[in-house]
Amino acid sequence: MSFRLKTVLLVLGASVIPYVLISLVFLYQLKNDISVIVQNELKSRIEQITGMVDHELKLITKDLEAAADMEVMADILTMDLDRRIFEVLERKKQAFSLVGDYYVCDLAQNVIVSTNQKIQIGSKLKTDGMFKKEIKPTFKNETIGFIYLDYKLQNLDKFLLSIPSQKFYVVNLSAISEPQIRGKAIGKITSMPPFAVVGEINKEEILSALDKRKNALLLYLVGGFAVIATFSYFFASTISRPILSLSEKIREIAESKEYSKRVEVTSKDEVAKASEAFNGLLSSMEDAISKLAHESENRLRLAEEQSKSETLSQMAQKLSRYISPQLVESIFSGEQNAKLESKRKKLTIFFSDIVDFTSTTDNMEAED
Repeated sequence: MSFRLKTVLLVLGASVIPYVLISLVFLYQLKNDISVIVQNELKSRIEQITGMVDHELKLITKDLEAAADMEVMADILTMDLDRRIFEVLERKKQAFSLVGDYYVCDLAQNVIVSTNQKIQIGSKLKTDGMFKKEIKPTFKNETIGFIYLDYKLQNLDKFLLSIPSQKFYVVNLSAISEPQIRGKAIGKITSMPPFAVVGEINKEEILSALDKRKNALLLYLVGGFAVIATFSYFFASTISRPILSLSEKIREIAESKEYSKRVEVTSKDEVAKASEAFNGLLSSMEDAISKLAHESENRLRLAEEQSKSETLSQMAQKLSRYISPQLVESIFSGEQNAKLESKRKKLTIFFSDIVDFTSTTDNMEAED
């Protein structure tokens, strides 16, 4: 594995591993955050819806009180029941766009006037769950009858606007069990107990939204990985390029033995310092090689001179066997030229004979 590849893998690993871990943590946190956000939003909407419902019911209650205090309601004492009470109640019903009807009853709960055209006048009214207000005329401080409002739960539909991820509805808490509302957001309607607004989360919609975010996150993850890989490659190449250049130059110098070459320094980092140090080493090696070459040349010259001297000495020894040592010495010292010439000198010559030389040599070998 090349140094560049190792560097790329190292930088890539150092960059991608934290990126992947952070992405996974973010994905996990996103899932939790979505659940928390949806729950908080659900609770907030429950509070908002409950507040609007209570506000409307208070308005309805106040309007019912105002209707009970109207002078027209005194007609029930005289049983002068023309259409005045009916028209007042009908206008109120239309003004509030109510689903339900108003009922005016006597003390025995018999219907006197109603906006419900289907009920028979004089019939007994079942008033369970209806809004109720006593009718007391201003001239007589006693109850002369009752006004009821049969307020239907459909009136609350305009507040229960569900969205794909959340669903809202009204329940009677006394008619359901606790497990049926466990884990759901509940807002009790204080103006109409025991009813409450219930909100629940559409888990499939939440999971679908989460899947979309997961897919988007995975797309970002792949894109981020590609960007990091590209950045890692160029960053690793930037790091490894001067080191590889230094290595290639060292190999080239080692193979060619040309220590005069130098590594080019293009940066100011640690690699540049190493290159400068290597160039300094090359200079030192070049100086050392130059000194060694000079010393070798001197030693070679000295060895040649010593060899010549020894050769001359050997020649002198050999010549001295045939020529006078004094003559040989004078020739080698330069006092006398070694050329053929004749000179006249006075010499003393001594002739002698060896006793029994002839008979001795007859019995000896030629070499001896």
